[in-house]
Amino acid sequence: MLKRTVPIVLAVLFFLFLLGGSLSGLYTDWLWFGQVQYSGVFLTVLTTKLWVGAAGAALLLFLLWVNLRVARRPTHTTLVFQGKNVLAIPDRHLVEPRVNRMLPVAILLISLLAGLVVGNSLWEQVLLYLHPTEFGQKDPLFNNDLGFYVFQFPLLKSLYRLFMLAMGLCVVLSAAVYIFDERVAVTEDRQFITLPRVKRHLLTLLGIMLLAKALSYRLTMYELLYSPHGVAAGASYTDVQILLPVLWVLIVAAGVA
Repeated sequence: MLKRTVPIVLAVLFFLFLLGGSLSGLYTDWLWFGQVQYSGVFLTVLTTKLWVGAAGAALLLFLLWVNLRVARRPTHTTLVFQGKNVLAIPDRHLVEPRVNRMLPVAILLISLLAGLVVGNSLWEQVLLYLHPTEFGQKDPLFNNDLGFYVFQFPLLKSLYRLFMLAMGLCVVLSAAVYIFDERVAVTEDRQFITLPRVKRHLLTLLGIMLLAKALSYRLTMYELLYSPHGVAAGASYTDVQILLPVLWVLIVAAGVA
């Protein structure tokens, strides 16, 4: 019983240590906003940070947990190869019980830390996205109201970067688990061997990342309006006539890939 509770207690203490500075700053901000009669603004910012952070932590936890369950799903198929697996973990049967206990704790801690970062960095963009204001003037290239680029476009770019980072963590976690469980092998003559289900899982993750990349090319089109390539600020002739069609080709190529 003691062996099980010690890692949990250490994880909680570590998390509280990270929160210590934030809590003191939070209390100071609460006193200052109350002094200037803007407590409502403080509560709006705080609740937005909490909701955004909780949503980010929950989403990352869900993605990591699902991929962990898929990677550790029992299988009756074993690798067949000649020679020695250079990726094999020495005395794996001795450390496996500890790894099985620590994996869920590590995933939870990573998700909580990610939630803190997301909440502190995206709260303002989320509020702008949820409360946009139209400028009454449209851009000449995509016919979007200029308010879109001020209130909504920044959050879309940030969400893409965070999603790609989350999928990258899923790939790393899944690959590490497959290597640890010896479902991936590299022989001494550098021959790479893996189970078909491992390929399907990892290629599915990479396929999802390629679909997200295709959507990012659409966001890159909007960034042409900020292009510094021309004589004046904004989309130049080269951006409109060459780069824009190339981006459409890249969208199709990423989707097909």
